[in-house]
Amino acid sequence: MTKARKEQLGLGVLLAGAAALVAISFAWSPASAEDVPNYGGGGGGGGASLPSQTGNSGKFLTTDGTDASWGVDGSDLTSLNATQLTSGTIPDARFPAVLPAVSGANLTNLPASGGLNPSTSWEFLEEFAFAPLTSPSGAYGFAKAVGGTGDVSITSSLANEINAWIGSTFSGTTASARIFMPNDSVILGYGETICELGTRTTTLSDGTDTYTLSAGFGDGVGNGTDAVMFRYTHDENSGKWTLVARSNSTETTADSGVTVAANTYYRLRIVVNAAGNSVQYFINGSSVGTITTNIPTGSSRGVTANWSLVKSAGSTNRFAYIFYYYLKFTPTGGR
Repeated sequence: MTKARKEQLGLGVLLAGAAALVAISFAWSPASAEDVPNYGGGGGGGGASLPSQTGNSGKFLTTDGTDASWGVDGSDLTSLNATQLTSGTIPDARFPAVLPAVSGANLTNLPASGGLNPSTSWEFLEEFAFAPLTSPSGAYGFAKAVGGTGDVSITSSLANEINAWIGSTFSGTTASARIFMPNDSVILGYGETICELGTRTTTLSDGTDTYTLSAGFGDGVGNGTDAVMFRYTHDENSGKWTLVARSNSTETTADSGVTVAANTYYRLRIVVNAAGNSVQYFINGSSVGTITTNIPTGSSRGVTANWSLVKSAGSTNRFAYIFYYYLKFTPTGGR
């Protein structure tokens, strides 16, 4: 075969191959996107997509996002933000060794100066770090008043407390111990008024050695004339804390549902609403009742921070403690 003949045959083969390729390229011409094979099992119109798979090790492929795509565990991803996370947890290693400083820039509904805002309210806290005054000279600051064999002293020997005032009473119907702010300095009905105190008694009242413990707002030893307070004695309300609102010696009471136990710390809180027509009572943070009648209001029915222990029977000493007293007044319309 001559060289020219060989070249003719080779050229023919090349031309035949090219024609075959052209024929193949035109043999499949999809009329629309729906004719495109979909290997992922998803809907049409998205082009070819990959089937779901498991066992990946942080590597992934993506499609156009309209059909199934491969999962990813995120272990090798960086520069993510919280909006890109929908579930799961972030490994500790992804956090910087030193976290940024905490900022309150995005916090809302906070008072302008944190928890204390003197432009809108008046607050007072007594931790009983000093002995009670016997002859107070001002309207504020706690004083003591005792009757008969009663006494008030300071102690710092109690667990979990730096200091506390202790009221003690012996025998006699006039034995009493009272701790109070002088001058009936709290006028209810001119703004929300709150008091909270911590107290406990060492031995319960009984028929032999009977006493009454009163705590909250009042104007005297024991019941007084006007008061909004908690009251305890063994033969009232089955020995449970009694909720009391008392105006001009007429009172309304309610059952707190909480039985007083010896050597048990109680956090007692009273919230008088701004109008002075509703009082809510709390024990250890839980609401235990509300009273809406016989609430002393106005300047003629002034009360003060008050805590008292009155012994009415028996000759054995009885003790009760007060650990702190907090008072807050928020006048209507601000200061």
